[in-house]
Amino acid sequence: MFQAAAAFGGGIYLKQKLDNVQLPALRRVDNTARTFTLSIRVLAASVPGLEAPGLLSHQRPSLEASLGSSKKETEFADFAPAKDDRGASYAKECPWRFGDTLTFKVKPEDLVGPGLRLSLHVRRDIVLGLVQFEMRSTEVAVGNLDLRQRLLPACVHEKSDA
Repeated sequence: MFQAAAAFGGGIYLKQKLDNVQLPALRRVDNTARTFTLSIRVLAASVPGLEAPGLLSHQRPSLEASLGSSKKETEFADFAPAKDDRGASYAKECPWRFGDTLTFKVKPEDLVGPGLRLSLHVRRDIVLGLVQFEMRSTEVAVGNLDLRQRLLPACVHEKSDA
């Protein structure tokens, strides 16, 4: 009888201790072997209608890119007009300088989806003496790049037979 009571009490004690044990959560492993990294370097832009920064007002563009559920954004661009013809080929045509790199992890389903969505935002800043008011940025242009048909084929260098 004493052994049965000890076994019963030991069972209750063991149940209480097991209830306090934190077991690790199990989940299915993502297949990361079928992904690749896409890095997009944003150098410069030409934005028709966007004037050079003035004395009291500054307008600055930024670019937002989204792929699948991931969304990345550049810093606001700086205005750098071309001083002479010795600079880069885009220096005269594209006075807004970014210099940002946006990196995405691409899955196979992203290749058949809508592609890379680009959105151009412009923020107007108002300068009054030593005070600068940063207004809310507004979306001024939207576009899509088809990854499978346009972007990835442009990244492949074909070997020529010599």
